[in-house]
Amino acid sequence: MPSCPMPLNHFEIFPCLRRSNIFSSIILGPGQWEDWYAKWAAADRDQFTLAFHALKDRDDITGRLGEIGCPALVIHGTADAAIPMERAEQLRDGLGGEVAFVTIQDGPHAANVSHPDEVNAAVLNFLRTLGE
Repeated sequence: MPSCPMPLNHFEIFPCLRRSNIFSSIILGPGQWEDWYAKWAAADRDQFTLAFHALKDRDDITGRLGEIGCPALVIHGTADAAIPMERAEQLRDGLGGEVAFVTIQDGPHAANVSHPDEVNAAVLNFLRTLGE
């Protein structure tokens, strides 16, 4: 297995992901992802900084989920190795409004990348219900 030291900063994350089957399988699942690695490598690094800090510094609002009363869509891959299905179900059950819960069969953590047709269909179906 290729080794990949812990990234020293966010600029090293995606080259590290590419070299590490472990991290790639957690985020993307099995498959050939060189096209995505190339897109990420060409992206504006400032955008990665914002995303990195949003993940690292976010507040835990689990106790306040019930305050969210608007319609919500929760999409979760059945093969998500980063977040167990139980956590997605807790999110669904904790929200205060109507919730559409969609599972993506064999979808990894980034099911929007690996299963775009299924995820896009779920989003479109959800958006259509908002006008009813």
